[in-house]
Amino acid sequence: MAGGRLELDDLQRVQLPGPPVAWGAGVAYALRRGDAEARRHKSAMWASSLDGSAPRRLTQGEVNDRQPMADPGGAFLCFLSGRERGDQVWRLDAAGGEARRLTSFGYGSLGTGAISPDGRTLAILFTPADDPEHPILAADRVDRPTGDDGPDAFPGAAANEPAYKERQGQPTARVYARRHTRLDGAGWEGGFRTQLWLVDTASGAARRLTSGPCVVTAVAWHPDGGSVFVTRLPLPRWDAEYCRNELVRIGVDGGEPQPVPKPDGAVEAPSVSPDGTRVAWVFAPVDLWGWMNWKAGFTDIRTGAVVLLGASLDRSVGDWGLDDLLGSAFTPVPPLWEADALLVLATDHDAVRLLRLGFDQSAAWLSPAERCLAWPVRLADGGIGGVVASAGEFAEVGRMTTSGPEARTNHNEALAADVGLRKPERVEIATPEGTLQGWYLAPRGTAPLPAPGLLYIHGGPHVAYAARVVFEMHWLADQGFGMTWGNPRGSAGSGETWGKVIDPRWGPAETPDFLALAEHMAARPEINDTRLGVTGGSYGGYMTLYLAEHTSRFRAAVADRGLYDWALSWAGGDFGRFAPATLELPSPPDDLAAWADRSLLRDTQRVTIPFLVMQAMEDHRCDMSQALALFERLQLQGTPSALVLFPEESHGLSRGGRMDRRRERMRQIAGWFRRWL
Repeated sequence: MAGGRLELDDLQRVQLPGPPVAWGAGVAYALRRGDAEARRHKSAMWASSLDGSAPRRLTQGEVNDRQPMADPGGAFLCFLSGRERGDQVWRLDAAGGEARRLTSFGYGSLGTGAISPDGRTLAILFTPADDPEHPILAADRVDRPTGDDGPDAFPGAAANEPAYKERQGQPTARVYARRHTRLDGAGWEGGFRTQLWLVDTASGAARRLTSGPCVVTAVAWHPDGGSVFVTRLPLPRWDAEYCRNELVRIGVDGGEPQPVPKPDGAVEAPSVSPDGTRVAWVFAPVDLWGWMNWKAGFTDIRTGAVVLLGASLDRSVGDWGLDDLLGSAFTPVPPLWEADALLVLATDHDAVRLLRLGFDQSAAWLSPAERCLAWPVRLADGGIGGVVASAGEFAEVGRMTTSGPEARTNHNEALAADVGLRKPERVEIATPEGTLQGWYLAPRGTAPLPAPGLLYIHGGPHVAYAARVVFEMHWLADQGFGMTWGNPRGSAGSGETWGKVIDPRWGPAETPDFLALAEHMAARPEINDTRLGVTGGSYGGYMTLYLAEHTSRFRAAVADRGLYDWALSWAGGDFGRFAPATLELPSPPDDLAAWADRSLLRDTQRVTIPFLVMQAMEDHRCDMSQALALFERLQLQGTPSALVLFPEESHGLSRGGRMDRRRERMRQIAGWFRRWL
């Protein structure tokens, strides 16, 4: 911070609460903060009574404590930490004392979990790691491509454990005999599948509950503690039908999983009713990445009846709101039960709101527009807690009140005051198709006015910029740029018609919306209307190139991790698995001409403005071949251009990458536009 403005180093000062869990009379949560020396986030466990009193820190040290899982009786809290022997479950007793390591899992990674109603058992996902020095033989893998060899049990933590040695480096080889090999953010898959394990919360002893050709993705306990409901991806079917999964019930003593009826598609985030008669879920339709609204509903366990709720609601259930700090988007949240309704999150324009879906098909908003609630949880007093944010306020832990979500912690109060955090102006532009919503933040810096303006385009495309603080926008505005970002056609939150119009071909339908946002900014007296730039990532990178090819409104561009050559994309990243169902494309390589027809590289000769290409080198969504192909074309035709590559980073660099690389990425964007605008 300098002179009441954001500086790049302020990125690591923002404290970010994670999903809270009800614990005792309040909540427990992980609080992340940046670490300049380690260049990554670190986190500790905190607790708040949500009554306005100061929250208290539960764990100490420069570590990464995360994902609290609370004993329903409030006696203890489990959480994940890598502070000792790799990733393990730790236990902290409410009565006091230091946290102790509970488990002794072997090499691998732990996922989501939940503690049984009696507090005795933790159900948690675990993925064993391959032995980097002894990969499986390819000849063996062909015979059983979906095999799931691995341990069946681990002892709890003990004083006489053998010495632990961190695994170093990459494996000597990776062996695959199935189509799915990698997923962005997770990287290259190993030979083991994610399965469900049961951990004794007193001793830490763990045993595997599931096995076989499937990947387990979520778990919820039945109130009687005798069984769990699990969502899983069947193999090899999931390799071809990524948008379909299974819901099964499994007894904790073993036995064959029992299928539970569900809609055709995928169900996420199971939640069992307090009386144990129904299991609720969030439903993703078969165009998982497309314009169709996600729904919520339940299965009657007694009859097998499947009920979808909110029939007349033209909004998508879930948090589809993008920002570069909180990172709550795309995380399925289990529905909360009422006697005659489910409470869920849904995206409404730029707000993520709490929604009541009655069993009579009614739908009612419980929180106001222009604010965002994340990760709602039922509190001991019957109220609703969660993480609260708006476009002019950093995220804090809070609770629902009669006037909406209200922050009850103040972790970021000093930072907001130091940097003079501003609320962007909310913009609404009338179009023949509906109201185009966006945000504008005036330049604040030392440069003379009128200033250059930047149009920022989100990824997706079927997501939305949320009414939350986007650090990058605020920092660029404090560097002297006018900033505009918005939710044009194709974005989530404005109904299926608004979203569907841009598919199956991106570009033509939404271009007028981007130009309307740019002109709205250019008309302001503090903006020089001849010095506009355009930038964006993923789909935003695609549209940055599209606008440079098809309009003459902008004087410079920065395209980040974009999709430019579709003929390369079907095999170059995991997007090729999703695109056919979402964008009405033939399954490659049956008709590569249809993929090539959507590529933008054919028209790069139209690009005459200075053009910067940025790319994360471990991006498995829009892989590096996209950036290299575009940069090569720009260089060959003599367009002023440059290429910036970020090693070891995935598609989500701008939201969750290493701190120094996130800062460098923003510095490169500002430097390019400063040079050419």
